[in-house]
Amino acid sequence: RLLLVLVIVTAALMVYLITDKRFSLSFFSVKPCIDPSCPVKFSTSPGERLRQILATRNRTIQQYLAAMSESVKSVAPSKHVIGSAASANHFGELKALIGNLKTHLFPSLSNLTFVIYDLGLSKDQRKWTEKNCGCKVMDFPFTLLPDFFKQLHCFAWKTLLIRTLIQKAEILIWLDSSIRFNATTPVKEILRRTRERGLQLFIPGWRSPLSGAISLRTDAPTFKFYGDVACQYESHGEVWGGLGFYHNEQFVREAVLDPWVSCAFDRGCMCLPSHLKLLTCTHKLPRQRSACHRSDQSSLGIIVSKLYRERTNLIRLIPGLRVDRGILKDLV
Repeated sequence: RLLLVLVIVTAALMVYLITDKRFSLSFFSVKPCIDPSCPVKFSTSPGERLRQILATRNRTIQQYLAAMSESVKSVAPSKHVIGSAASANHFGELKALIGNLKTHLFPSLSNLTFVIYDLGLSKDQRKWTEKNCGCKVMDFPFTLLPDFFKQLHCFAWKTLLIRTLIQKAEILIWLDSSIRFNATTPVKEILRRTRERGLQLFIPGWRSPLSGAISLRTDAPTFKFYGDVACQYESHGEVWGGLGFYHNEQFVREAVLDPWVSCAFDRGCMCLPSHLKLLTCTHKLPRQRSACHRSDQSSLGIIVSKLYRERTNLIRLIPGLRVDRGILKDLV
């Protein structure tokens, strides 16, 4: 009987830990799934993996970074910079984001600058935003960049904005227009972790219904750019590009953001010729490697997975935000 009681109590505790929102499955130690037939293996040396990532940096991006730095001279340096961007078809989400930030984020932050980039708002939408956002609205400088940056679904523009705006901040908070804070969002704890660990990113996990393994959602040329193959990333979940906290430090700038931007400027990495055909990801079975391509998220996922391997929990954003695209409403 005592054994039966112990089994029942243990089972109840396990259910509590799994279902209680204060805990996640990352609470438990799970060995990564590794494909034994994969011809390429991750180096066991963190230093070697860092060297491999740094080797992907393209020096030609410096001229574009210099031009972007010039374009933000009018942005006041602040302890916290919030960056976002929207085109006309996302204006409804942008309005909701502005209201949400005024209610749930601005009151808890001091020394704050809010920047919104106009990716194609109408004149009326731009006028409303400038009047109501409490922010600086800026044009995205498409004319300074290669033409493929105009293909908004590639999200190359986003990586460049994050790299540009971090120069103005101690902590850069990047928010897609669909991101929402809650009354209970642990903002101070997220900021503390960002200062301590450099990054706080939304990483649902490779089993998550909100996402999937990088191996399934990244086209082969992107893996090739980083010297990898898809099977290395079977157990690494996609990293979302639309929600991130970035500390302005050398490691983040040079080991994470510069390789990410280098990928954005390479037509064989982020904005692939096939990107429109592979834009939609599904969870239909059987699942296939490189069945779709997530552009900025594919690249960011490879970078942080390679750098952190099984320790991505260190930079995983704790729960407390949500995504609201009208149809899609998911807790983050």
